[in-house]
Amino acid sequence: MRNVLNYASDHFLQHLPIVYVQTVVGRRVDGGLAVRGLYIGDDVECFDRAAELSLKVNFEILDTRSKAVVYLIQRVHSTWLGNKRLPHPHGAGDNAELVILAPA
Repeated sequence: MRNVLNYASDHFLQHLPIVYVQTVVGRRVDGGLAVRGLYIGDDVECFDRAAELSLKVNFEILDTRSKAVVYLIQRVHSTWLGNKRLPHPHGAGDNAELVILAPA
């Protein structure tokens, strides 16, 4: 998706003064949220640097494959929209179980 947005920016939006503002939010020790980074710029480096920090702050890389992946969807209005919000279950082993928790 990022490549599509970069292509559109490079080919159709060069005449516009676009400024990107990226925030990275992560959990504090007490469970609350805290801003871990703020990136402001007019090129793709702004996004790349924010994504790099987000990977460190918000993702846990597992050493082994999981037998089950649990994903919580907070707001779902239809099965179609719910499926679009599911990430690829990276880290799941072959024949792993995918458990989806959602209201209604």
